[in-house]
Amino acid sequence: MPVAAVLDRAELEPARRGRRVRVRRPSSRRRWVAALAVGLLCAAAAFAATLRWGPGWVAALVEWRLRGGPAADGQLSVVVVGLDARAHDPGRTDTIVVASLRLDDGQLGLLWVPRDTRVQTPNGSYNKINVLYSAHGPDVLVQSLSSLLGVPLDGYVRVDFQAFEHLIDAVGGVEMTIPRRLHYVDHAQGLVIDLAPGRRRLTGQEALQYVRFRADGLGDISYDPGTGAYFGRVQRQQEFARALMEAASRPEVLTRLPQLLRQVYAMVETDLPLDLGLAAASYVLRRGSLELVTGVLPGMPGTVAGASYWLPDRGRARVVARQVLGAQAAPSGVAVLNANGVTGAAARVAVSLEAAGVPVERVGNAREFGRAQSQVLVVRDAALPLARRVAELLGDLPVIRQDGPLALDPAEGSEQDVIVVVGMDLATARGRWNPSPGGDPAAGVGTPGPARSPGG
Repeated sequence: MPVAAVLDRAELEPARRGRRVRVRRPSSRRRWVAALAVGLLCAAAAFAATLRWGPGWVAALVEWRLRGGPAADGQLSVVVVGLDARAHDPGRTDTIVVASLRLDDGQLGLLWVPRDTRVQTPNGSYNKINVLYSAHGPDVLVQSLSSLLGVPLDGYVRVDFQAFEHLIDAVGGVEMTIPRRLHYVDHAQGLVIDLAPGRRRLTGQEALQYVRFRADGLGDISYDPGTGAYFGRVQRQQEFARALMEAASRPEVLTRLPQLLRQVYAMVETDLPLDLGLAAASYVLRRGSLELVTGVLPGMPGTVAGASYWLPDRGRARVVARQVLGAQAAPSGVAVLNANGVTGAAARVAVSLEAAGVPVERVGNAREFGRAQSQVLVVRDAALPLARRVAELLGDLPVIRQDGPLALDPAEGSEQDVIVVVGMDLATARGRWNPSPGGDPAAGVGTPGPARSPGG
């Protein structure tokens, strides 16, 4: 019999007799030494990589966190809320900005949303957007803006006045030119603004005064339809954002960016994890600077039911969102066009769709009247589910794929992917669908408002 076989049988014999066989395991000291050796090897590899490729490889590695998470589509988009919180008041949003960091081209897009923007609340009523955060929570605000702009949003960041001042002081102040004296006193709020004209570096407290000032007769936002330019506090905040970008791009600030971000995280409220913010900071550190693109939610000031609002242009809002934020807009809402000539027919259809939860972005007239049969046109295949739902709600209307320009639509730059062409059948035979008798007073039920053409 081979010797090896004899040895194997000898080793197995104790086990057959029911005796314990002692198996030797590495001691805890050996395991600790092995772990230390692996750690030293990793450190040596990191040191070698740093010598070979420079410290930028670390930032590139951390940036992978962006690509593998919310920014898998190439950008990280958040809602930044400036909150005026006081001891006796939960606070209303003083400033709302949608920010988007675009990883592919190194652009930072900032889209200002006027705080008086008129939006629908979860209970179906309408109010100013600056009450959504405190009354319904950040998720409702994010969802409302995502629907309005037609772009996905990854979260929110709430910054109060104290955190804002700390941020400005942390970057060493911001160089600004103040064209004239800005003076305003509000004893009820405990607010005192007094900035002399000239160029100087603003401290955190002075910077807060600058971005809050709106006692110049222009208010939060003023619009010149002739030039398409926006004025007022929104314009000053855009100028300040550019100056802040320059301050944050100084080398001595960039090197402290991760440390500054940790300090800011301790003072803000956000649903974004810290490591995601650090990955964004590492991305900025590696690039050295970002190209800033700014814009304003398009619209017009107006009054509805005695209250003043900023009435957003929902069709143009998606165009501007793509230009500023670089986001690929999701399938947009619905346009309803009056093609029968009966006043208020399209508006009634629009109210019926909105009551069923369908977002109607625009109501207007077709180029020509006299159409007998209604139909639903769909511009993009991605919007087919929405088009079919609309067609079913309105009595199983035919759904037609529309290729090329819409000849019956007089509006230029239309961004709606689903168009309801209201013929005489929907204008007269209400039995096929169920219009809501109430609705939004601004929807123009029966007699369309001035924002819509007379036949709507």
